[in-house]
Amino acid sequence: MPPSNESASAQTVAAPRAWLRREQRTLLLLLGILLLGLFVRGIYVGAIVKFNSAPSYDGIFFNQLALSLLQGNGMTTADNLPTAFRTPGYPFFLASLYALFGPSATVARGANIVLGALTAVLLFPLGVELFRRRRIGWLGALFGALYPILIYITGEIYSEILAIFLATLALVLYAAELRRPSRWRPPLAGLILGIELMVRPNIVFALPFIVLWFFLCATRSHALQLAAWLAVMLALFSVPWSIRNYAVFGEFIPLTTQAGVKIWQGNNALADGSGLEPTPETWRDGPVPDRFFMGWKALGEPESSRRFMNVAVTWMQTHPVETAMLVPQKILRLWSPMSFTTRSSRQLPPIPFEILLMPWLIFLGTALWGMIVYRRQWRRLFGLYALLLAVNLEAALTFGGTRYALPMTPALLLLSAAGIDWLWVRMAPQRWRRAALPTA
Repeated sequence: MPPSNESASAQTVAAPRAWLRREQRTLLLLLGILLLGLFVRGIYVGAIVKFNSAPSYDGIFFNQLALSLLQGNGMTTADNLPTAFRTPGYPFFLASLYALFGPSATVARGANIVLGALTAVLLFPLGVELFRRRRIGWLGALFGALYPILIYITGEIYSEILAIFLATLALVLYAAELRRPSRWRPPLAGLILGIELMVRPNIVFALPFIVLWFFLCATRSHALQLAAWLAVMLALFSVPWSIRNYAVFGEFIPLTTQAGVKIWQGNNALADGSGLEPTPETWRDGPVPDRFFMGWKALGEPESSRRFMNVAVTWMQTHPVETAMLVPQKILRLWSPMSFTTRSSRQLPPIPFEILLMPWLIFLGTALWGMIVYRRQWRRLFGLYALLLAVNLEAALTFGGTRYALPMTPALLLLSAAGIDWLWVRMAPQRWRRAALPTA
C-alpha cells in the first residue's frame, strides 16, 4: 500500500529534524574536543612550562623579531642588523598579538594553546572529506587533541603550531573543493598557503605534491584554476618580501638566507643525521662563524649562506658514499619519537626508550595499516601523502629530528584513525558496529 499523504508529510518534516539533531550533536562533540585540547595544553603549559617563562632557542629569535617589529624597527636582529634569516610571517603574528594584548610570553603560549586545539577540531572535517567516514574524523580530532608531541610544542614559542594550523586548514578547503567545486575556496586556500609560506618556508617542499593532488583528483581545467590561484597567492606574499630583501641586501632573496646553513648542518664530516651547530668543535673551514647560524658579520647573511652551501656541496661531491649513507640516518631521526636535535631546558625528563617505543610503533603500525586499507583511494588521500613526502624529502636533503616531523602529524593522525577504524569494524562486537567496511 502506498504511503498516505499524512505519513509522507511526517517523513518530510522528520528528515530535517533528524539532520538538525545530528548537526547539533556534531557541534557539541566538536566543542568537547576543543575544550579537551585547550584543557590538556593549558595544564601542560601551566604546570610544566609556566606561561611567562622565558623563550628558548628559536623562540628567543622569534620573540626578538616580534619586538623589533612592534617598535617600528622592521625585521632586525638584536644587534640592529636587518635580517632575512627568518621569513616574517610568525614574527608579524607575534607582533600583532603583542600589540593587542601586550608583549608577553604568556600571550604567545596562549595563542599556541588555542591554535593547537583548533587544529585538532579541523581534523574532523578533513577526515570526513578524505575518508568519507565520520568516525575517522572523530578519532583523528581526538588524537589531535591528545597527541603528546603537539602538546609539548605548545610550550615553545616556535612557528610550528601556527604552520600546522594553516596547513590543516588549507587541506580542509582543498579536500572540500576537490569534492564540491566552488568559487571562493580556491583563492582562500591559496591565500592560507601564501601565509604559510611566510610562516614556515619549508612548505615549498609540499607545493609540487599539492599541485599534483589537484591534477589527480580534478578535471584539467579545475586543477589549472586551483594551481593558478595558488601561484597568485604565493606571489602576493613572496614578491613584496623579495623586493624588501633586494632593497636591503642588494640581491634577490626570495624567502630566506637560512638554506645554506641548513644544508651544511646535515652534510659535513661530523654529520650523524641530526643538525650540527657551527661551533669551534664542528666548523673546520676557516674562521668560526661569529653570528652562529647566521654566519659571519663581515660577510653578511647572503654571502654567509653561500659559504655554508659551498662547504656543504664540496663535501658532498667529494664524499658521495658518506652523503648517501647519511640519508637513512636522517630519516631514522626524523621518525624517532624522541630524537630532539635541540633540547629545551624546560623539557620533561627523558622517558625511557623502552616505555615509549611500543606505543609509538603501534601508532605507526595503525597509520601504515590505514594506508594499506585505503590504498585504492590514494589519489583522494594524496593531500595527506604530500605532507609525508615533503617532510621526508626535506630531511633527506638537510637533517632529521622529532621536531621536524611535526608538519606531517595531521596526516599520521588521520591515517592511524583510519587503520583503527578498520580494525574496530572487523573486531568489535556486532552490536557495536554502525558502518560497513571501507573498500580495501
